[in-house]
Amino acid sequence: MRFCKVLLPLCIWALTLADSHRVFAQLEPQPSDSPAPLSLTELPQPFTPRQPRSEGEQDRLTSATHYLQARLLTRPADRAAALRHFERAWRYDPEQAKILAELVPLAFELQRGDEAARYAVIAAEIDSKDVTLLVRLAEYLTQQHDYARALRLYEQALAVPGRESLARTNDPAITHLHDAAARLYILQGDHAAAAAHFEKVQWALDFTPSWLSAADRRKLLGKPHETYQLWGECYLQALRYDEAAAAFKKSHDLQADLPLLAIKLAQVEAGKGNNATALAKLDEFFALKSTAHSDEGCTLLGDLIRRETADQKQAHAKLVERLQQLRQYDSVNAGITLALADALFEADRIEEAEKLYATQPTSAHSIARFAEIYRQQGKVEKLLSTIGESALETSSLDLFSETSAKVAADKPFLAKLIATVRRREKAERGSLGSTELFAAALLALEAKEFAAADEFFESLLASGSLVKRKQIFLAWGMGLFQADQHARAAKVFQQIVDEKLEIGGPGGAHYYLAGALAMDNRPDEALPAIKLAIHAEPGKTRYEGRLGWILYHAKRYADAERAYRELLATYDASHHNEAIRQTLQNARLMLSNIALQQDDFPAAVEWLEQVLDEFPEDASALNDLGYLWAERGLHPERALRMTQQAVAAQPENLAYRDSLGWAYYQVGRYDEALRELLLATSDPESDGVVLDHLGDIHSKLDQPDLALAAYRRSLAAFQKSGDTKKAALVEFKVQGLKFKVKP
Repeated sequence: MRFCKVLLPLCIWALTLADSHRVFAQLEPQPSDSPAPLSLTELPQPFTPRQPRSEGEQDRLTSATHYLQARLLTRPADRAAALRHFERAWRYDPEQAKILAELVPLAFELQRGDEAARYAVIAAEIDSKDVTLLVRLAEYLTQQHDYARALRLYEQALAVPGRESLARTNDPAITHLHDAAARLYILQGDHAAAAAHFEKVQWALDFTPSWLSAADRRKLLGKPHETYQLWGECYLQALRYDEAAAAFKKSHDLQADLPLLAIKLAQVEAGKGNNATALAKLDEFFALKSTAHSDEGCTLLGDLIRRETADQKQAHAKLVERLQQLRQYDSVNAGITLALADALFEADRIEEAEKLYATQPTSAHSIARFAEIYRQQGKVEKLLSTIGESALETSSLDLFSETSAKVAADKPFLAKLIATVRRREKAERGSLGSTELFAAALLALEAKEFAAADEFFESLLASGSLVKRKQIFLAWGMGLFQADQHARAAKVFQQIVDEKLEIGGPGGAHYYLAGALAMDNRPDEALPAIKLAIHAEPGKTRYEGRLGWILYHAKRYADAERAYRELLATYDASHHNEAIRQTLQNARLMLSNIALQQDDFPAAVEWLEQVLDEFPEDASALNDLGYLWAERGLHPERALRMTQQAVAAQPENLAYRDSLGWAYYQVGRYDEALRELLLATSDPESDGVVLDHLGDIHSKLDQPDLALAAYRRSLAAFQKSGDTKKAALVEFKVQGLKFKVKP
């Protein structure tokens, strides 16, 4: 055990805990029997080890110290402090499973269930042969929608020595594990892995004599015909066609459904590459004139025709012809009619498509298609009428995202739309219905025609006939806020406040108003607004957290620190509400930023350490702390591990890529550093610091041309942001490289 290896240095270090530079007395023997008193010139010399400790050795020593401190804090009043020391002890030496074995029960005793569960999962992943614990933790992670990690625990439970061999004899628990794992793999889109697990479940159910009880069988099979259908779909997606066909046939035997069987067997044959057989099965399906699954049949028909016809234009024409024939044979089949309408739409035969869509009941798909048809035809009023009702229902244009984007890009059509609405409103006020006016306002907002959007929203609200007044105000205000139109958004939220409308609660309107005012750099107005929100809904930590953020955004760092500290003092003992814990987590992250602004590096580190105590895998804190250390050349190996964890959690986060690249740089792994920095600077709007890092790495790799290009981009970014100090430092690097680069 590592603790044995560090026992002796730990004892020495514990004696000098108050000050790492304190020393041991080194007394010279005196000639007399009684030792002479030391003079001031005979003070002990600082202890200097023969060989400096490595980073790993120092980390293990720090871990052991935290561990001992935790063990010494035995009083009930000290148990929270003990937990924190256990957490840091593990973080500095994560190979010590013994620490987790004491940490997890203590967290549960302190009624910190979520915190305990986080560490329990980590402990189980490191080393656990307790199948019951693994399964419970996997179920917990499933509830948290962390399916990938839950699956790892299920697989770990199945890999416990001696367990899997029982799966073919007499262990129903293993069969249930396979079933749970398979269903999660489906959610993850890994049908091959799901099929491998379902195969074992099916084997256990089919085995004679069965070791499964009647209750086990009922739980595993559920509705048997649906379960076999699920297995068939899974095998089909996993390209295990014979097993898929067998499962589909079994489902049909349990509950007859000839059309479903025909379409599924057609899909199986198509998967095998047997086009002729697949088409024959499709003919059987269509001959049954089934309204169910006809959309699947038409989709498969299109796939098969395209597979057999190299020219895609010809293939599309053949599909239209075949669908027309099918519709003549089965004119009431909605699936065939819609498939034909879609095929005509994609062939730019939009008038024919429009007529067919009109024959069918309204659906989200047909509404979206009508909207695009009317846009292409330039029919503004029909477009607004089509969009309006659905947009009002959802307060968004999500259903019409393709069309709304095209409207925004088509400036002549957009101008026509705005002019039409203005003309109708001026000529006969209220002649446009509220839904049409709302659609026009949202389209103008998305197209960044903010004056027109404001005009349409105001006209809509002035009509007085609208029932969903709060909903419209919120769509307007949030749309402006998300478009960075903070002054306009503040005016809208102020109207909500003035009308005393509640948005999510009595303090909601003030909360939104405060955010818009703060982003508009009006903190003196934002602060009274957020205080009114806090007063209206006391105990809502999200509002109290916004107070600190407003002060931070206004660069009133001392006041922001005070606000965040008060928030922590009030709520840090509350561990029953995850929303509170997340607010406090963010408060600590912000306090770390504030400490950096105040040049208090130790405090910045401590706040991040506290986040990681409670949330040991928080990507933001791992990245920030890893970067702080890497930037200063401290704890390089630990900084590298932390930034690697952050990137693994959020690989698309370019800021995390920058941190990882800089951590690689600090340990001399320049090629890997370059790879990460090239990813980090792939955004044309990359900030100056990241580009400066890229330049440093190119310089280290003796690539002066590339380094100069990166430094110039960095310099431009700093000049644009007004950071003259950093710009001057980069300018110095640019001047130093010019002589190395050929003109």
